[in-house]
Amino acid sequence: MRFFAAMRHLPRSQLARFTQIDYDREMALVAIERGSDGVERSLGEIRAVSHPDHAVADFAIVVSSGCKGKGLGRLLLQSLITCSRSRGIGELRGETLEGNLRMQHLAQDLGFKLTAGADRGTVDLRLVLCTP
Repeated sequence: MRFFAAMRHLPRSQLARFTQIDYDREMALVAIERGSDGVERSLGEIRAVSHPDHAVADFAIVVSSGCKGKGLGRLLLQSLITCSRSRGIGELRGETLEGNLRMQHLAQDLGFKLTAGADRGTVDLRLVLCTP
């Protein structure tokens, strides 16, 4: 649901975009678990892409179904906030579906301001990190 719709497969171009990032303007944090069988699986991921002037960075987060409600989303978002502040990002901006109350509550708990989104059925999330 990261893309507001279920996606079973990513096109090759999108897969490359998500795995080959520009660290000057982008950051991706991934939570990985290694099972007892040695196989790794992704539990969650958060990323931010900043505008060239670093005034604003847009973020997106996804947490696996089995990890929702256990604090991983909070840990990832707190880590991204810390990282973004250290990089001089002025504001974090995200968007969620109106019905995603968990994300809205998490954002509010971490100080984000919530407003009606530009698209029907969405909510904008904004957190000022530093003032110019």
